Amino acid sequence: MPSLIMKNGVIRYRASVPVPGEYGKRKQKLYPDDSKKSYKNALIWEEKTKKQLVEEMEQEAVMASFNLGGWCDLYLDDVKNRCVKKTYEEKCSAFSRLFEFELIDSAMPVSELVESELSETSLARDFLNFQFEKRGGNAANKDRKNLSTAWNWGQTTLRDFTKNLINPFYSVERFPKVSFPRYVPPEEDFWKVYDIAEGQDKVMLLFSYHLAARKGETFRAKKFDIDFKNEKIRLWTRKRKGGNLEFDWMPLTQDLKTDLLSWLEVRMSQPEVDTEHIFVCLDKTPICDQYYGKPFKYRQHFMRRICKKAKVKPFGFHAIRHLAATVQYHKGQGLNWLQAFLRHKNATTTEKYLKSLGLKPLREGLDEGFKRPAEVVEFKREKPPKGSVSEAKGVRQGVRTLQKVL
Repeated sequence: MPSLIMKNGVIRYRASVPVPGEYGKRKQKLYPDDSKKSYKNALIWEEKTKKQLVEEMEQEAVMASFNLGGWCDLYLDDVKNRCVKKTYEEKCSAFSRLFEFELIDSAMPVSELVESELSETSLARDFLNFQFEKRGGNAANKDRKNLSTAWNWGQTTLRDFTKNLINPFYSVERFPKVSFPRYVPPEEDFWKVYDIAEGQDKVMLLFSYHLAARKGETFRAKKFDIDFKNEKIRLWTRKRKGGNLEFDWMPLTQDLKTDLLSWLEVRMSQPEVDTEHIFVCLDKTPICDQYYGKPFKYRQHFMRRICKKAKVKPFGFHAIRHLAATVQYHKGQGLNWLQAFLRHKNATTTEKYLKSLGLKPLREGLDEGFKRPAEVVEFKREKPPKGSVSEAKGVRQGVRTLQKVL
């Protein structure tokens, strides 16, 4: 209940609320005078503060019971339903390393990652510092990203997760890293591989190259995604926020259109195969027998084998996407065009992508900036023949100039 006190010669109302569980400690607030308005505001503040303190106490009790293992299991279950297998495995690995760290146990409350008696800073920071020393900046930053995302998911999704504590992984600064350009095979290497490929393999390689398609987009492509009449194809991807499956329409080149028509005609004549997908497993070796006629999920050794056969440095499906972007960049295509070609939602993603391939306008700027100054060559003007039109013009110009001077 608000009480009246004298402060600096003025009678005022003071709101006061005891803090639960802390003997003798109270939260207080002074109001400017002893009016009914001040009394009413003090009463409202006391009710609001009591409710807030009770909620905080309940939250702390829940935090103490909600452990790291429970958070991990619930988050990974959600990731498994939403994301591709590669993303799921990457996040599983991050949590495995977290629980292998000597100071962290899966039975710990989640709040221990922020404030712990075992560490002078935070266990999250200790863990990431250990990963930096052991595995380097790139690896530590990847764990930082994955675990930060998991923490944010817990705060927005789980009712019993901590709401008030800061993200202990995100609060750790990024670690210094060493970045190398991704490998981009020479264009002639791709065509060497393409020339020795046959049937479906040849069409798949051209599909990946002309559309800059990711491996999953190639494997996921179906017949009804192709619009031969309007010469376009629909590519489906999960490389979107939240793991949503979304599509983009891409134009079909004439070469790819011809190859797809020929391949589908052959493909439809084959019995016991999937009739929806464009590319399916047609290998009848014992190791692949169970996958015959089904759409691809993996082609682990295909690119390595065919590169070895073509006698070029091995590269994978995603390197073909890098090559497609590189070729178009060197042909002078601008950032907006490349963004649409690579199907990035944000131009910043395209800039980072080009940088990772070693493609920046720096070289062109240097070439232009360090060009040798052009040499000035003087040409002597020959006098026009007497009586010619040029001589007459010169005489008239000279007369006009003289008139102006006079």
